[in-house]
Amino acid sequence: MTDFTRKAKSFKRNVVQAITNLPEMGYTLNEDSLLRGHSVAYEKQIYPGIICAISFQLKQYFNPPNKEFKVNLGRTQEAKGERYRPLIITLRNLMTYYYKERISPPEQFFWQFTDSDELAENLKRTEKLVIDYGIRWLEDPDTSMDWIKAE
Repeated sequence: MTDFTRKAKSFKRNVVQAITNLPEMGYTLNEDSLLRGHSVAYEKQIYPGIICAISFQLKQYFNPPNKEFKVNLGRTQEAKGERYRPLIITLRNLMTYYYKERISPPEQFFWQFTDSDELAENLKRTEKLVIDYGIRWLEDPDTSMDWIKAE
C-alpha cells in the first residue's frame, strides 16, 4: 500500500465521520466511492433519472506533506435518447462566481489541513456551505452553467 493510498483511506474515514448532515438532506453515501479512488461521494435522486452528487476529493500530491481537499457538486441525468450535459462545479467556484462570496484567498483552490482535527473542522465548514448554498443550486431544475460565460 502506497503512502497516498493510506492517506486516502484515512481521509475517507474522516469524511464519513465528519459529514453528518447530508444524510438528513436525503443524500446517501455512495459505498463504491469508499472502495476506489481518493474521494467520498454522497448522492440523491431528485427526480426520476436525475442524480445530484456531492464529493469530497483529496488532492493527490507527489511532493508531500501537502494535505488539501476540494468539494465537487454535480448533477447527471440518465440518458434517454437525448444528449444531456452534466453539471459539475467545485464548491469554491460556485461560491466565488455564482454567489459572489469569497470563501478562500484567490489563489487557494483547495481546503488545507495539517491534521485530522483541522480536517474535521474544514469538512464541517464545507458541509455547511454545501447545505446553505450548494444544494439549493444543485437541486434547482433550472440551473445551468450559462452564468459562467457571462463572467
